[in-house]
Amino acid sequence: MPQYNQHTAQAEHNKNLLSFLMEQNKQVEYSDWYVTVAFYTALHYFEAVLSVKPAADFDHSPNHVARNKIMKIEFGTIYNHYSILYRTSRIARYECHAPDSYDWNDANTYLAGVKKECEALIGKKI
Repeated sequence: MPQYNQHTAQAEHNKNLLSFLMEQNKQVEYSDWYVTVAFYTALHYFEAVLSVKPAADFDHSPNHVARNKIMKIEFGTIYNHYSILYRTSRIARYECHAPDSYDWNDANTYLAGVKKECEALIGKKI
Protein backbone atom coordinates (compact mmCIF):
# COMPACT_ATOMS: atom_id res chain seq x y z
CA MET A 1 0.00 0.00 0.00
CA PRO A 2 1.24 3.52 -0.71
CA GLN A 3 2.77 5.38 2.21
CA TYR A 4 2.34 8.96 3.42
CA ASN A 5 4.98 10.41 1.09
CA GLN A 6 3.50 8.65 -1.92
CA HIS A 7 -0.02 9.92 -1.17
CA THR A 8 1.18 13.48 -0.61
CA ALA A 9 3.28 13.33 -3.80
CA GLN A 10 0.25 12.16 -5.80
CA ALA A 11 -1.91 14.87 -4.24
CA GLU A 12 0.71 17.48 -5.19
CA HIS A 13 0.92 16.05 -8.72
CA ASN A 14 -2.87 16.32 -9.06
CA LYS A 15 -2.84 19.83 -7.58
CA ASN A 16 -0.26 20.83 -10.21
CA LEU A 17 -2.67 19.74 -12.94
CA LEU A 18 -5.39 21.90 -11.41
CA SER A 19 -2.97 24.84 -11.36
CA PHE A 20 -2.02 24.18 -14.98
CA LEU A 21 -5.68 24.20 -16.06
CA MET A 22 -6.17 27.51 -14.26
CA GLU A 23 -3.01 29.03 -15.78
CA GLN A 24 -4.27 28.05 -19.23
CA ASN A 25 -7.70 29.44 -18.36
CA LYS A 26 -9.19 26.02 -19.13
CA GLN A 27 -10.86 25.33 -15.78
CA VAL A 28 -14.33 26.04 -17.20
CA GLU A 29 -13.79 24.21 -20.49
CA TYR A 30 -12.56 21.13 -18.62
CA SER A 31 -14.53 21.61 -15.42
CA ASP A 32 -15.70 17.99 -15.51
CA TRP A 33 -12.06 16.89 -15.28
CA TYR A 34 -11.26 19.74 -12.91
CA VAL A 35 -13.75 18.50 -10.30
CA THR A 36 -12.64 14.91 -10.86
CA VAL A 37 -8.97 15.77 -10.30
CA ALA A 38 -9.94 17.87 -7.26
CA PHE A 39 -11.76 14.85 -5.86
CA TYR A 40 -8.78 12.54 -6.39
CA THR A 41 -6.50 15.13 -4.83
CA ALA A 42 -8.73 15.12 -1.75
CA LEU A 43 -8.71 11.32 -1.77
CA HIS A 44 -4.92 11.27 -1.56
CA TYR A 45 -4.89 13.85 1.23
CA PHE A 46 -7.20 11.57 3.20
CA GLU A 47 -5.22 8.43 2.41
CA ALA A 48 -2.11 10.29 3.66
CA VAL A 49 -3.96 10.79 6.96
CA LEU A 50 -4.86 7.10 7.13
CA SER A 51 -1.23 6.19 6.56
CA VAL A 52 -0.25 7.96 9.80
CA LYS A 53 -3.53 7.70 11.76
CA PRO A 54 -5.16 4.37 10.89
CA ALA A 55 -8.91 4.16 11.44
CA ALA A 56 -10.65 1.04 12.68
CA ASP A 57 -7.67 -1.11 11.71
CA PHE A 58 -7.49 0.36 8.22
CA ASP A 59 -4.22 1.84 7.06
CA HIS A 60 -5.54 2.14 3.51
CA SER A 61 -9.14 2.13 2.41
CA PRO A 62 -9.86 -0.60 -0.13
CA ASN A 63 -12.50 1.24 -2.19
CA HIS A 64 -14.72 4.34 -2.33
CA VAL A 65 -17.56 2.78 -0.32
CA ALA A 66 -15.28 1.69 2.52
CA ARG A 67 -13.38 4.99 2.45
CA ASN A 68 -16.59 7.02 2.64
CA LYS A 69 -17.83 4.91 5.56
CA ILE A 70 -14.56 5.22 7.47
CA MET A 71 -14.44 8.93 6.82
CA LYS A 72 -18.06 9.58 7.78
CA ILE A 73 -17.77 7.65 11.05
CA GLU A 74 -14.28 8.58 12.21
CA PHE A 75 -13.36 11.76 10.31
CA GLY A 76 -16.61 13.67 9.96
CA THR A 77 -15.00 17.08 9.54
CA ILE A 78 -13.17 15.84 6.44
CA TYR A 79 -16.25 14.02 5.16
CA ASN A 80 -18.29 17.25 5.12
CA HIS A 81 -16.08 18.67 2.35
CA TYR A 82 -15.00 15.41 0.72
CA SER A 83 -18.49 14.03 0.16
CA ILE A 84 -19.45 17.00 -2.02
CA LEU A 85 -16.35 16.50 -4.20
CA TYR A 86 -17.15 12.78 -4.37
CA ARG A 87 -20.73 13.36 -5.54
CA THR A 88 -19.74 16.06 -8.01
CA SER A 89 -16.99 13.94 -9.53
CA ARG A 90 -19.35 10.97 -9.88
CA ILE A 91 -21.80 13.15 -11.77
CA ALA A 92 -18.95 14.38 -13.99
CA ARG A 93 -17.63 10.87 -14.62
CA TYR A 94 -20.83 8.90 -15.07
CA GLU A 95 -23.69 11.23 -15.98
CA CYS A 96 -21.95 13.07 -18.82
CA HIS A 97 -23.15 16.55 -17.95
CA ALA A 98 -21.79 19.44 -19.99
CA PRO A 99 -18.47 20.62 -18.55
CA ASP A 100 -19.73 24.13 -17.87
CA SER A 101 -22.28 22.71 -15.42
CA TYR A 102 -19.59 22.16 -12.77
CA ASP A 103 -18.35 24.92 -10.54
CA TRP A 104 -14.59 24.60 -10.43
CA ASN A 105 -14.43 27.39 -7.87
CA ASP A 106 -16.57 25.35 -5.46
CA ALA A 107 -14.27 22.40 -6.10
CA ASN A 108 -11.33 24.54 -4.96
CA THR A 109 -13.19 25.54 -1.80
CA TYR A 110 -14.08 21.97 -0.85
CA LEU A 111 -10.58 20.73 -1.70
CA ALA A 112 -9.08 23.43 0.53
CA GLY A 113 -11.45 22.31 3.31
CA VAL A 114 -10.32 18.69 3.00
CA LYS A 115 -6.66 19.71 3.02
CA LYS A 116 -7.10 21.97 6.05
CA GLU A 117 -8.89 19.26 8.06
CA CYS A 118 -6.30 16.65 7.09
CA GLU A 119 -3.46 18.94 8.12
CA ALA A 120 -5.17 19.61 11.45
CA LEU A 121 -5.44 15.87 12.12
CA ILE A 122 -1.81 15.10 11.42
CA GLY A 123 -0.43 18.36 12.80
CA LYS A 124 1.55 19.41 9.74
CA LYS A 125 1.21 20.85 6.25
CA ILE A 126 0.65 18.47 3.38
